Amino acid sequence: MVKKNGAKQYVGTVDNGYDHDDDPGSSSLWLEQLSVEDRRLALAVGCVSMDELEREKAKIRGKGQLAQEHQRRQLWQNEQRRQWEVDDQKKVREQGREDRRWSDRVAEAKEVGLAEGVLLTEDFGDGKWWVKVGDAYIEGKDQYYCSLCNKHLNDVTLEHHIASENHKKKVSWNQCEASGSAGSLSAASTSASSSRPSPAHTPVSGACGKRYAPPNLAYLAYVPGTDGEECSSGVRSGERWLKCLLCQKWVGDENSHSGTFDAPSGSKEHQKNLRNYGPGNPWYDETVIGDRLKWHPGSLSRHDVEPLPSEAYASASLSWAAPAGQNHQVSGSPFPPPPPAPPVPQAPLLPPGWEMGEAAGYPGHNYYFNRSTGASQWTMPDF
Repeated sequence: MVKKNGAKQYVGTVDNGYDHDDDPGSSSLWLEQLSVEDRRLALAVGCVSMDELEREKAKIRGKGQLAQEHQRRQLWQNEQRRQWEVDDQKKVREQGREDRRWSDRVAEAKEVGLAEGVLLTEDFGDGKWWVKVGDAYIEGKDQYYCSLCNKHLNDVTLEHHIASENHKKKVSWNQCEASGSAGSLSAASTSASSSRPSPAHTPVSGACGKRYAPPNLAYLAYVPGTDGEECSSGVRSGERWLKCLLCQKWVGDENSHSGTFDAPSGSKEHQKNLRNYGPGNPWYDETVIGDRLKWHPGSLSRHDVEPLPSEAYASASLSWAAPAGQNHQVSGSPFPPPPPAPPVPQAPLLPPGWEMGEAAGYPGHNYYFNRSTGASQWTMPDF
């Protein structure tokens, strides 16, 4: 013990019977060594030692990392949700455009269908579809009814149906019948005025009163199908089909059976037949011209039946036999080249642009036609 200024001072370690760490005086010493934030944290939490303070700080750091991770996850979810909303809006807009396109297609198909024999069905409140065909109502099965094809249709099947080949054929037949009726009225009116049109421009009568306009190409004709029934005239009735008499095949499109002898086109077989057969060929005259006049009497002009020059057949090395796969046979094959056409009698003086020709199927009868205007008549035109 050292005595200084009258006070006793102890040097060295003195056992007071308690731990200095528990002494409030010693507790304030380690707090004073801390930073302001650590001291504030220690006082707020009630830390009594540095170790306890470090544990609290570790807890806080862990909570901060969790909070940051949660924030990042929340931001990612918000971005995903925003992108989903953008995608949904895009899908809605695309669906709207698709619906408008679909509505336009349905409206267009409906407009075309109504002009081609498609009828709208009606609902009178009895839970059934009804459609008026002629003067009677029949029960329908859907939104539309095709009177030409006897088909029940809706918005989904309408466009495909009116684009089908079967429907197009039915529409073509219906137009031929309509043009035939118009031709019949025109012929009656012309007959009343003592003027007859050229046979080549007149829609001819078909089986049992039906009328079909003769095709422009001489080797085409509207021929009844094999399932037609014979009527009182002994000719098969029913709807006619367009047939290539040169190939003996039904015409299914506009290109396969086309072209002329001077400019062949169409399928390879059809072009070959155009090069090998024509007016003046015995098989062509017997089969093609014969069948054409059978189904369209008087529908050919002198130009259609005038024999082609013999040079046209020289390069083909023909045997003058019928085309392959056809049952028509001509006796005496091979045939010599066709004889030259007989001289045409000197035509009378006619107005400019008019020509005279002998009517096919009416031997000894001449008619007059104007190529530029398309006019034709039996009587000689006036100057």
